[in-house]
Amino acid sequence: MERELHINEILSLLNDSAYHNPEYTKAILNAETGIEFKKTLTTLLIDEGDYSQAQSLLNNLEQSENISQDWLSYHQILLSLFEQEKTIYQMDSTQLAYIIDLAYKCPIDNTVANAQSILYLLYGIEVEDCVELTTRSKRNLVKDITFVLPEDDAWIEDNFPNPFTNETFINYYLPVNSTGSIIINDMFGRLVISYNLNNGENTFIFKKPENLMPGVYTYGYIVDGKAIEYNKMIITQ
Repeated sequence: MERELHINEILSLLNDSAYHNPEYTKAILNAETGIEFKKTLTTLLIDEGDYSQAQSLLNNLEQSENISQDWLSYHQILLSLFEQEKTIYQMDSTQLAYIIDLAYKCPIDNTVANAQSILYLLYGIEVEDCVELTTRSKRNLVKDITFVLPEDDAWIEDNFPNPFTNETFINYYLPVNSTGSIIINDMFGRLVISYNLNNGENTFIFKKPENLMPGVYTYGYIVDGKAIEYNKMIITQ
């Protein structure tokens, strides 16, 4: 561990503008057998455009039980794009859906952070700090919620799961004698569909219409003609 700390310190210096030397960096990374060093070398090779060597390293890393599948898939997407002289702005729907799903994973690691950066570049979306929900059922992804009835104010919770493929759940409270609806807008703010809500504590189940494409949407909670809250939802393929 002490040796790895020293090597990382040397690598950090070699990547600094004052000591920048990519050839020394690659020589050190090639000499090391640790997975983290091989991951760093793979990223460096992709950045430099040495795609054949990067692919060879990825193929070898796939055989390791200690490598993250998310890390592998993320770098395979990048490598596939760059080999075709494409950019992240030219991802297909499957690749984009994976990046969106990855960006919202908990806990956050470097790969998730990279996916969040891509999401910000593409759509300007800043993913909020994730909170692992210990009360959520892994079987059906429905939270065990104990509602506390407000005296008079309407409220709505974030949809879950998010991202989702076919359906998502939204807990809300609509005061008696009030009218309420949930409206769905696309990423350009255009109204897609709206739903009327029942009064009281309820869970609205949003089932994706067949003609609704995967992507980033917002849903607004409208009470008595006034917008109470807007949240983002992600539909994946």
